[in-house]
Order: sequence, then C-alpha cells, then structure tokens
Amino acid sequence: MQKAIIISLGVLIGIAGILTIGAHLAAATQLALYEPDEEDENEARSK
Repeated sequence: MQKAIIISLGVLIGIAGILTIGAHLAAATQLALYEPDEEDENEARSK
C-alpha cells in the first residue's frame, strides 16, 4: 500500500512538472512571437 502511495505521488509530481514546463514554454513562445501593433509602437514613442 505504501509503495502505491509513493508511486502516485511521483506521478502527480511528474505531471505537475510537465504542466509547469509546458506553461513556461507557451509563455516564452508568446513573448518571442509578439509583434506590437503600429498603434502600440506610436504610443510608446510618444511617451
């Protein structure tokens, strides 16, 4: 029984790690592919 609990915890930690890595990669990709609109660039220059 104790072995099953340890395995279950390991699986849950592994899934959480994979989801965390996926979210990080998605955010990094979104930042890397971000292209500001021309309006955003004009507003940034005027400030």
